[in-house]
Amino acid sequence: LELGPTNRFSLYMSAGIPVVVPKSFGYVARIVKEYNVGLVFDSINEIPSLIQQGISRYDDFLSGVRLLQERVVNGSNLRLAIASCLEDISQ
Repeated sequence: LELGPTNRFSLYMSAGIPVVVPKSFGYVARIVKEYNVGLVFDSINEIPSLIQQGISRYDDFLSGVRLLQERVVNGSNLRLAIASCLEDISQ
């Protein structure tokens, strides 16, 4: 599960939509916090109160989403990964 939701996360970012993810999603949860593109929860019971908090922060989330949206749509992360692999191979 830690790696599985990354494709859906990318889909939401490319569509410009903030996300709500469980902390157990590890990598995705860290990205959500780092770029402020949504909410991270420990327990499903937290979701109703987090949504209430998130409504007031929605515009802030959109700013972070726009940054990641551009990177996802333009393939910036893929290019960085390929460049890193090629660098490792050439050494």
